[in-house]
Amino acid sequence: MHAALLVLALLAQPKPSENVRPQIGYVYPTGGQAGSTIDVMIGGYDWTPDVKLFVRNERVKIEITGPAGEIIMTPPPFWFGPKAGQLQPPLPREIPARITLPADLPPGPIHFQAYNANGASEVGTFEVGKTLEVIEPEKNRSPIDLPSLPIVASGRLARITEIDQYKFTATAAGLVTCKLDDRIGQAFAGVLTIRDAQGVVIADGADTTGRGVAVTFSA
Repeated sequence: MHAALLVLALLAQPKPSENVRPQIGYVYPTGGQAGSTIDVMIGGYDWTPDVKLFVRNERVKIEITGPAGEIIMTPPPFWFGPKAGQLQPPLPREIPARITLPADLPPGPIHFQAYNANGASEVGTFEVGKTLEVIEPEKNRSPIDLPSLPIVASGRLARITEIDQYKFTATAAGLVTCKLDDRIGQAFAGVLTIRDAQGVVIADGADTTGRGVAVTFSA
């Protein structure tokens, strides 16, 4: 009886997938200006040495420039709770790549996918614009000065409790709009808070609908 129960228990266990297709988590920086070539890091899951990239715009070139990095092991508390029961958790890595954008490319999203012998990933997004863009330095811990407006700031959060801070000075009195796009790459529910020079909150908003968040205030 004990042997029979053991066999039944083994048969009841879910079987891990034998053919795991690659996934795209994010691309960083998340965007760039038309007419430029940008070196990026693509965060992906279950990438194998035979992975290739396919871009859905024949005028844009995306190429992998090096091998995938080491597997990024997520520390606790990730492995507690419902996710602790995964028999085959996704294996995250970062892959260096280079994106070449034509000078007359119109602003908007560029979509691409990763694929290998196991199948194709979901669609990744890279934003093309014509506005000056600043990139958050790695492991930055201090507010970042924005040189002028309008401007695009590209950053990423490594922990749930992390806060990215940016500073700017309005050159003329008027309304200023700040928009947080937390849907690019691995989506999250972001909060946007605006403070004046004395640290007083003058505007704030939270993404409660999965569409990002924007606030407008007088400066």
